[in-house]
Amino acid sequence: MKIPSFVPATAILALVTVAVPLSAHHSWPVNMSQLVTVKGTVTEFVWENPHPMITLEVQTGDGKVEKWLIGGPAINRMETIGWT
Repeated sequence: MKIPSFVPATAILALVTVAVPLSAHHSWPVNMSQLVTVKGTVTEFVWENPHPMITLEVQTGDGKVEKWLIGGPAINRMETIGWT
């Protein structure tokens, strides 16, 4: 039995389609020249996999309140540096 020629191409395309978002998720796109300091009130801290999430309420210069959602590194990395 001969496999149609489109089957291997379809399998490769499916693997690439799954792998690209995973590599993008685990990249660390930090631009050190554009770091921002944010001061606010922590309204929620969720310690769960794959990443802990912190919700802040930040007052803007014009007096409005913005919600910022900040994701931390993986829990095992945070525990390694002392977070529990």
